[in-house]
Amino acid sequence: MSTPGIHSHMNQIYVIDVSAEIVSRITDKILPTAKAWQNCSLDLIYLKYSLKEQYLMLLIMAL
Repeated sequence: MSTPGIHSHMNQIYVIDVSAEIVSRITDKILPTAKAWQNCSLDLIYLKYSLKEQYLMLLIMAL
């Protein structure tokens, strides 16, 4: 999605006006993380979420 497209989407969905510069700066910051996520094996992603789920269940049980 282009910077103007993201700007338009944010305005339509969240009713906020975000400048193209801010959109560009944010996407530049998160792009390396998004690319790393794309290259991560599915087993590792599942394990990460599975462990997170178990941790959250332990927290809830402790309450």
